[in-house]
Amino acid sequence: MVILYNQDPMSGGGIFIQNLNISNGEVVTVFSNLPFGEYAAVVIHDENINQMLDFSRGRPLEGYGTSNRNNPAKMPPIFDECKFQYGPEQSSVLIPLYYN
Repeated sequence: MVILYNQDPMSGGGIFIQNLNISNGEVVTVFSNLPFGEYAAVVIHDENINQMLDFSRGRPLEGYGTSNRNNPAKMPPIFDECKFQYGPEQSSVLIPLYYN
């Protein structure tokens, strides 16, 4: 699941949400007609397909990642820490997933 935000709080459905299948260990998504600007993204490996990141004792049970953060351990994510500038110079973002 890929969720795109344009402001805090980074919770709920954001401005766009896509549920995708994993192929060869990767997920590629395209958001059409997206105006240039600041955005932040969250990716969740929603293994049980319940449309949310599951936790046990405060730790995520599924893989997750956020844009522009090498260590997404700080939850919930904060827009200013995760934002990226989408425009002619940057039209894609790589988000690795972390599993606890």
